[in-house]
Amino acid sequence: MRSAQSTPAAGWRAAPVFSGRAPCGPRRMAKFALVAGLLLRAAAGGAQDISGLREDELDADEAGLWMIAEKQEQDIRTSSFNVDDPELTGHIEAILCDLVGSGCSWLRPYVIRSPGFNAFVLPNGAFFVQSGLLLRVRDDSELAAVIGHEASHYFRRHTLRQMRRAYRTNDVFAVVGAVVSASRQAGRERAQSIDDLARVDGLSDTALGMVATGRMLAQLQLLGFSREMELEADLDSVTWMSQSPYDAAASVALWEAEIAEQAAGGAEAGFSLLSTHPAPDTRMEELVAQVSSLASGEPATLGRGGNGIAGLVEPYREDWLADELSALHPDQFSHLLGLQVERGYPSVAAAYLEGVSYANKAKGGDSERRQDYYERAIQAFDRSIAAGGDGTRPEIHRELGELHESLGNLPEAREAYGRYVDAAPDAWDARFIRRKL
Repeated sequence: MRSAQSTPAAGWRAAPVFSGRAPCGPRRMAKFALVAGLLLRAAAGGAQDISGLREDELDADEAGLWMIAEKQEQDIRTSSFNVDDPELTGHIEAILCDLVGSGCSWLRPYVIRSPGFNAFVLPNGAFFVQSGLLLRVRDDSELAAVIGHEASHYFRRHTLRQMRRAYRTNDVFAVVGAVVSASRQAGRERAQSIDDLARVDGLSDTALGMVATGRMLAQLQLLGFSREMELEADLDSVTWMSQSPYDAAASVALWEAEIAEQAAGGAEAGFSLLSTHPAPDTRMEELVAQVSSLASGEPATLGRGGNGIAGLVEPYREDWLADELSALHPDQFSHLLGLQVERGYPSVAAAYLEGVSYANKAKGGDSERRQDYYERAIQAFDRSIAAGGDGTRPEIHRELGELHESLGNLPEAREAYGRYVDAAPDAWDARFIRRKL
């Protein structure tokens, strides 16, 4: 496992006092005052030891949730959802250690194959980063922004405080019930056999079901932290980044990109960290205020061959994009593919996946927009064929013919089918396709 690039001293780093001039509007003045107050508190408090949550800190009732977390970690670690790549998890651990120093020894990072912009920490220190998050971050600095934010929630005992609030208000049974209900339904949705269905009610499948759908974070953390908790976590993250090999301004760019993706998905956008965080506009104003008050760090240079997280994700990109295709609305998936192309993913492959996404949606029974989805799938396939030229896979022509046929565009369908049999005259279905000509 690769060691961290730098070894900062353990402990909360004192943040500089806010020195910018707040705008004069009363609402924005209040927001900047809150940021300034937390910065002053961090500066006045000096360095504190970063220590993780211990089981003996919990009351007897709370200890039951610790046991569940331990069992969930064990089940996930041995499941097919766990991405067993020491270099990738070691890279994430190195970023974590760069941010919190020796405090990283309290946390055990895992990468789990699950779509969506998400990461979360269980009360026992198991730190899960979803593959969907790794697809979306541009570089190590953007990944550090999320890692630092979630680590702060853990070290500040935010999850424990929310758990205790639930017990005090008698909400905990409703929360546990929601976790079990959501995870069992997810398990049923993913079941491939009778044996799979029989195991859905077990704890192992409960844990895996929650991870598979990205719902664990929202359920376990009782559907969100307070605004001040979120602001504290953002402040810790950008402060740690500014004193590490990372650019604190990347946190702003990351959230801007995620807000844009969620907007592209509209009402059908997939689960995201934004689902349990404050209103995006408020979040951005506060992040900008925090970042402007801190000195930017040097750009990150960690990673294999100097490529950072992007190089480590590359071997998995196709499979992880397939997961996103299954989970996201086509409009949101198209936006995600655009980001991938900007980062070097072949446009011919991106256009094809976009077409598959819209075609699947068209076949799914949304009658109001079915024709629109078919037309957008055809446009995407046409772009893929144009980009691929003579190297286009023959199957794309056949799939394009099927789309035209579904819309009653018979001349266009015959043309596409003709290109298919010309390119693959010995294909298993070539005789059947020739009958359509």
